[in-house]
Amino acid sequence: MNDIINEEKINANDYFEKANNYFNGDNDYLQDYEESLKNYKLALDLGCLERKKKIASFLISVDIKIEQL
Repeated sequence: MNDIINEEKINANDYFEKANNYFNGDNDYLQDYEESLKNYKLALDLGCLERKKKIASFLISVDIKIEQL
């Protein structure tokens, strides 16, 4: 059981890292807010609860950036 939880945690963190890359356009990722949001959601779905604050700030900043376009 703990192995499954740890595996999901790793996957959640991977999704979170991928979401950050899409959001910032880092590490050879093109900036893509839609892909970033999808990956943040996957991270949350897999139990990446400690990242909720970051995801909330992402949603706020995306709204601001979309309004600026």
